[in-house]
Amino acid sequence: MKNIHKNVIFLGLFCACLAMPGAWEDHSTLSFTALSATELENRHVAIRSLSDFVNDNEAGLEKLFAELEDWCAKNIKDYPPLPKELSFSENSSVSPEQRIMMALRVNPDYKIRYYRKAIPEETASGGVELPFAELAHTVYNYEGAHFYSHEAGDSMDALSVLATASDEPDYGLDIGLFKDNDSWYGKLYGFGEQSFGDPRLVYGSQAPFHMGFYNEAGIVYAAAPSMKRVYPELRTVQFSRLARFAMAAGEDYWAYRFMGWGLHYLQDQLMPYHASIMPGSSAAYLVWVGLLDIMGVHGPYNKVLKEVSDKHMLLELLQLQILYDAYKDKAKGNVILAALQGKSDKREAYEISHLSKKAGKASKKAGNSISKALGKIIKNKAAFESINTLYEVKGRDIYSVAYEPGTKQYQVFESILLDLLENVGAYSRAWLDYCLSD
Repeated sequence: MKNIHKNVIFLGLFCACLAMPGAWEDHSTLSFTALSATELENRHVAIRSLSDFVNDNEAGLEKLFAELEDWCAKNIKDYPPLPKELSFSENSSVSPEQRIMMALRVNPDYKIRYYRKAIPEETASGGVELPFAELAHTVYNYEGAHFYSHEAGDSMDALSVLATASDEPDYGLDIGLFKDNDSWYGKLYGFGEQSFGDPRLVYGSQAPFHMGFYNEAGIVYAAAPSMKRVYPELRTVQFSRLARFAMAAGEDYWAYRFMGWGLHYLQDQLMPYHASIMPGSSAAYLVWVGLLDIMGVHGPYNKVLKEVSDKHMLLELLQLQILYDAYKDKAKGNVILAALQGKSDKREAYEISHLSKKAGKASKKAGNSISKALGKIIKNKAAFESINTLYEVKGRDIYSVAYEPGTKQYQVFESILLDLLENVGAYSRAWLDYCLSD
């Protein structure tokens, strides 16, 4: 069983997300579109430094983090307790920024910057452009993204604060948090060894915080118990509570920034390739190919591993291209934007349990249909076979791989994508309501 454990862990899970750091591409534009008709649209806030936020709310934060730790211990199964010396009340010898980062168990070497991410085709001057290399803990190719620098005291609209922040966890907040990662803080945090994937791969270390396998069959958990050690739920609890605290304290900027951070993990769970180990295949097949690999029959294992990874990338690159094209021509792209903004009123009440019991379950279920649709939309099989090299190509053309919108082959895929994006929009609005509620 130990060997099965090891092999199933590596099957599809991590390699499916390694080529790119995130789930959906450009959370900021997804969030901006989904929330553009909400009460955030005309609300402005003054930027406050994280240091000032911590110093001015020390007593309240001590109480909040103590209550948060107690709640997580009682409600999150197999929760790894925060080491006492890292608690907000105990760890006062470091800077205010590191104090709160370490109490949250995020990357304390991640540099907090104050900035705005532009929406596609933005025409207004954004100010001084900030290179992505100055934001990301580890730089990757972010095609078409533009960032504009701000400082404490500047005014920003609340929608831009939240939408910009919803992309930020992919820039390095969750890198190096396990004891077998190459970081000084991973050895202190108490998460143990990395749940799955190769701990030597820098961006790979964030996967257990951005992928939530809450709805796999019992046979999978029996073969690979570490699949239960995933932490999107922890992040949504942490950041929703911080957002509510900040709002009550009159710290509106940090309320919306925390909301954006937490929304990222919820949206990740709405991506089928982050809610399921191997979309398109059964749990029994997952275990079977792992067993064959142990026995020396590597073909089925390698084939399914590559297929999951390549389809994951195809979905994300298509989603990004379609989203950006919609902003270039809103008349033609109206169907995509309308899906995110809500074709119907699905603004239900959000609950933390939705992450695993509802959002994740629906996303996992969609995995079978999206896997089949992606298989049928491939136009050039040779190009698809080398799609892992396309991500880092500037000016890449995803339609060299897949059929374009308007073609007959694209229609089934579009229908499924619209359903997925409608869920992203609906849950984003529900999240906003939840964080703003008393």
